[in-house]
Amino acid sequence: MRANNGPLRLLVVEDDVLVLCMLIEALEERYELLCARSCVGAHACLLAGEPDVLLLDYLLPDGPAASVLDAADRLSVPALVMTGNLAALAELQGRGRPLLAKPFGLSALQRALEQALEASVLV
Repeated sequence: MRANNGPLRLLVVEDDVLVLCMLIEALEERYELLCARSCVGAHACLLAGEPDVLLLDYLLPDGPAASVLDAADRLSVPALVMTGNLAALAELQGRGRPLLAKPFGLSALQRALEQALEASVLV
């Protein structure tokens, strides 16, 4: 968490430009945003950007985002996974990680981000 009481730094990883733009618009007033559109970009942002929380589309153009989740876990960055793929939802459910099914509303997104952050504080 931010030691200087500034806004939390949120890394948003989403390959769909329209969804990414919607997320930026919805979140930019509350968070300092870092954005990536691939697993490679997400890894670079995780290492360079020191995010407080990760919002991650699970299926990205360069593969499933499991490696990004592993990197976030190693860096103790809480992650909220989002996907609209039914097979991915089934695979991810029951793993104890916050999950957001697409399509979702902005209030559901905000609640899920808050839950992901609260869960990381309790660990």
